[in-house]
Amino acid sequence: KVAQTDGGMHEAAKRIHEDLLNLEQPTCNTCNRCWPGLSMHTKNMCSDCAKDKSDPKSFSRENVMDPGPMPEGLPADVSPVEEMLFARGIGFVSMYRLPHGATGYKGHVCHFPQNIELWHRSLPRGVSDLDIILLRREGANKTHKDFRVRRSVVRIWLQWLIANNPYYSDCYIDWESLNNLPEDGTVVHDLPHSTQLPTLNACSG
Repeated sequence: KVAQTDGGMHEAAKRIHEDLLNLEQPTCNTCNRCWPGLSMHTKNMCSDCAKDKSDPKSFSRENVMDPGPMPEGLPADVSPVEEMLFARGIGFVSMYRLPHGATGYKGHVCHFPQNIELWHRSLPRGVSDLDIILLRREGANKTHKDFRVRRSVVRIWLQWLIANNPYYSDCYIDWESLNNLPEDGTVVHDLPHSTQLPTLNACSG
């Protein structure tokens, strides 16, 4: 019975795999979205793009909304903090609430719009200059992958952006700032913190 059960599970898994391989993934030639179940207006255009009457269409290449394929050699798994380190400008402030006693990161993130007037030329910026505020309960000391920084990832992205992105053409690498970043570690302790005191329940009597 065990062998029959295992064989049945194997066949079921095999059929699922075959179904996934045969699954149709329509592609919109306007916005380049491609996934199973994408609602298509015509063979080459999705329903959302068909409804979009703007000219050029909002998510089209003509509207500079198609970044194209990822260039070879660039790390794709960039953390939010790493991205902020090599960004010329940051359009929001992130506030992280770190729950007390959690074994992993849980909580809420709030983004606050801000007026961007300063575009950095010297990059990467310092970790303490990032627009992140950590709200941490007293006694909590947890980290999260969002705060992971790898010096080589920041360096590779900066070198590529300066060489290929016209908006980075006047930028230069601050090697002292770059070398102050960890080879591969967290920078959570270098970010601004606000300690949240525990709430005390009122006692009656």
